[in-house]
Amino acid sequence: MEKSIALFGTSADPPTIGHKKILEELSKIYAFTISYVSNNPKKKHIEDISIRSHLLKTLIDDLDNPKILFNQKISSQWAVESIKKCKEIYKFNNLDFVSSSKFRLNFNCSNLPSSLIDIVKKNNLYESIKLVE
Repeated sequence: MEKSIALFGTSADPPTIGHKKILEELSKIYAFTISYVSNNPKKKHIEDISIRSHLLKTLIDDLDNPKILFNQKISSQWAVESIKKCKEIYKFNNLDFVSSSKFRLNFNCSNLPSSLIDIVKKNNLYESIKLVE
């Protein structure tokens, strides 16, 4: 049986505990989960893609799970392009594309994984968001 992989593209604006939980659960189901940050043409992003990708990579590094990979080279604003890039790089045909839920306006810092709180605060990211300890 061919190994299957999950491709988890997200705007990660910012990555939350929900993103972390999705990644953890996908790693239990799939041989590999590959994640990246993209710009969604239907959303107005709060932070630049470079910041969001750094935050998601930090979250994934913190998970320390060899089945969860971060690869920003796959990123495209169009899911079909990201899927195509992933298949070219990893040579897998058995691929499931996964999307996360929309960012909620009532977000606060308690939704952030602990490894990201200092980065967000130190760099004054998401200034309009209520930062709650």
